[in-house]
Amino acid sequence: MPSLGEVIAQLHVALQLIGNARAHLTDANSLLDESSQLFTQVWQTSPNPLAAQTLAAVSEAQQAIADRHQGLESATNAVQGYLQGLGADSTAASPPQGN
Repeated sequence: MPSLGEVIAQLHVALQLIGNARAHLTDANSLLDESSQLFTQVWQTSPNPLAAQTLAAVSEAQQAIADRHQGLESATNAVQGYLQGLGADSTAASPPQGN
């Protein structure tokens, strides 16, 4: 059975990884915003059904990202609350680079 210190250390690593995931989701959403703007400019008056389908798909992807981001925020809050209950620092250190 891991010690309390080991559990706390592992939870901090998990918070770092969640922080990385949230940052990547934010980056992905920004890229989708740019794509959506370009699609809108190119296909603004297009009668092609592909235009509407593409914009709808991008919008759905953005909503999925927002949902995942919210889920990760909830997980972060839960872990931080648990750490606070243990009397431990509830903030994650800087996320590891390259993940």
